[in-house]
Formats: sequence, C-alpha cells, structure tokens
Amino acid sequence: MPPVRTYPDGSTIESEGGGYVYVCADEDRNMSRVFYESNSDADHLLEAELWAELDQRTARDLAADVQIPLSVAVLGRAAIAAWLSVAVERTVPRIAADLDVSEATVRQYLSNFRSGR
Repeated sequence: MPPVRTYPDGSTIESEGGGYVYVCADEDRNMSRVFYESNSDADHLLEAELWAELDQRTARDLAADVQIPLSVAVLGRAAIAAWLSVAVERTVPRIAADLDVSEATVRQYLSNFRSGR
C-alpha cells in the first residue's frame, strides 16, 4: 500500500493494521512510532501527523534527546535555555544550536531568566 504522506527527507506516514505508523527515513534515529490507541481513524492519522511534524521541524532525535519538563517548557525559551544550561550542563553554543538562535540570544535568555524577566 502506498504511503499516506511522504516528507521531503523520505519519512512517511503509512496505514497499518487499523492505525497509522510514522516511519522515519533515518533508521538510526529510531523515530518510528505507531498510533492505534485512539477511538477514530482520524485521531490515529492526526497523532501520526503531529509526531511527524515534530520530527520534521526539530530535525533532532526526540526519542533519545533531552526531555524538557512541561513545567519548564511553558515558561518559554529563556526558561528552556536556563534548564538546558544547569540541568543538562549544555554549553551556550550547544543551546544556541538546539534552539536555532545565536549565542548572543542564548546569553540574553539566561540573563533575562536570572533576573526574573
């Protein structure tokens, strides 16, 4: 059966056994994920599409990478930068790469967060 959707990097969403599976083109990244548990076919497809979109937009290994607590993420990029700096001991250049911003922006995030802004 042909894929339901194909992404520019070759990743696909495929129909499988009453659900959908997102198949990452890069097998080493282990991003494949199956969606069966929801009540409707539309929910299965939506979940697969959301997972695929996260993978496509981040271009990082979400399954094995650092998991940022929701309580930190909702505070915004400055909090995320601070958390990555202290909890994961990431350097400013690495945080900049992770957040796709300049190192100066990361330093500003850290300064803002430290001063309560």
